[in-house]
Amino acid sequence: MAQCPRYGLKQWHLRQIVYKGLDQQVRTMLESMCQRGFLSKSPITAWEFLEDLVERTMQWKIIRDDSLSFKIANTKGDMHAVSD
Repeated sequence: MAQCPRYGLKQWHLRQIVYKGLDQQVRTMLESMCQRGFLSKSPITAWEFLEDLVERTMQWKIIRDDSLSFKIANTKGDMHAVSD
């Protein structure tokens, strides 16, 4: 998110743009993570929260991708390995 061009917009405006661009499911998840107060956070706090969330989400994706690659590499014939 730090690399996203801001075009001179204030952080409070960027926060609203990002929030309004989310679908209902993601908004609900975001609000639950913020105890229903994302838009009431200060612009700086909200932006820092989003940056942290993006970083953690990217780490989760890497972990999932690595795990999936391991599962695919360890399949035999028509049988697929399934793990919990």
